[in-house]
Amino acid sequence: MLHNDRAAAHHELHARPFPSMKFDAHLLQLCVKASAMSIEDVWRWLSDQISGLPASPCAWQSDNDYWVKVEPHTEFISILWLSAQPVQLPAHWLDVAPTPIFVLSAFDPAPQDVVETRPVLSQMFEGKLTAGTDFLMGPDGVTRWSYAFSVAPDPENRGRALQMLVEVETYRILAMLRMDQIRAVHPKLQSISVTAAGIQLSGAASQQTLEQLEQCESQLDEVWQQINWRIGACRAYYDLVFQRLEDLTEQTTAGHTSIKRFLGRRMTPAVRTAETVLKRQQELADQVSHKANLLRTRMQLDLHEHHVKQVARQTRLQATVEGLSVVAISYYAYGLISKFLAPMIPAAATKQLDIALVPAVVALVWLALKRIKRHL
Repeated sequence: MLHNDRAAAHHELHARPFPSMKFDAHLLQLCVKASAMSIEDVWRWLSDQISGLPASPCAWQSDNDYWVKVEPHTEFISILWLSAQPVQLPAHWLDVAPTPIFVLSAFDPAPQDVVETRPVLSQMFEGKLTAGTDFLMGPDGVTRWSYAFSVAPDPENRGRALQMLVEVETYRILAMLRMDQIRAVHPKLQSISVTAAGIQLSGAASQQTLEQLEQCESQLDEVWQQINWRIGACRAYYDLVFQRLEDLTEQTTAGHTSIKRFLGRRMTPAVRTAETVLKRQQELADQVSHKANLLRTRMQLDLHEHHVKQVARQTRLQATVEGLSVVAISYYAYGLISKFLAPMIPAAATKQLDIALVPAVVALVWLALKRIKRHL
């Protein structure tokens, strides 16, 4: 019997095969944000432009030489158009997208000499593919690449090379998403750091100090939830960009800035900054947590010491009460016994009776109370 997890593991290996491209086609890649809450709206929006799209979100590709491929991902849906002519998407359709469009990039075949006019240029695929771009958005919001094969490859190798080139462009944009929000967290971390540093534990422990530290912990947790996943995704996409360039066996072209060098000079500092922000958050969280734990321990010790003193006071008070109880009970017991014995004792012996009776009554009452206390 085939287990569902095993089947899913096998299917995952074949989920996104490289396309087969019979000719040097015009490609257009669009990536639109999609989450569990918005994917239905995004899918309906895509259905307005893409005919034949299934009713529910899934990986899909049209069945002809000029195809459209749709792939849902974790945080976006990618759509890749392949055509013999440049793909033009209606501006009014793009304007009504229900969620932000992350990527909108065109890859157009061109003569070798035209491709070599691009400011950022590299040879790839063992020198058989030349690709260039300026990494700028045009007036229509599209980033444009040009490419040329010096030797016509077979459909599978053409599709593999162009698909990886599309992924370089896609992942380099996704790696830089929300980088401004990550940088904006740094001043907040500085403010928390100043606040935490100003909290001294040298004086008497107080609930107010603990509340200040707990507030810092809450703010740091909020920052962590805000940036942790995004920074992890940025790093993963960053690694994928350079992994794809390595898979394409990118080579520098004389007189041009290579794609790898251009992206490395601009992306690496941003990713390092993001990782530094996350590291700073973790260090601050450890420091504040350490201070809070020390303060909680001190407050528990103070509470224990107060409890010990309280018990000691109660013990002394109880001993005092017991002593007074012995006196009071002995007094009443002596009165009852002396009245009971008075008719039997001559008047001359009354004084001797008192001398003998008082110590005996006190001793008996004390022993009786002690025995009762022992059995409680």
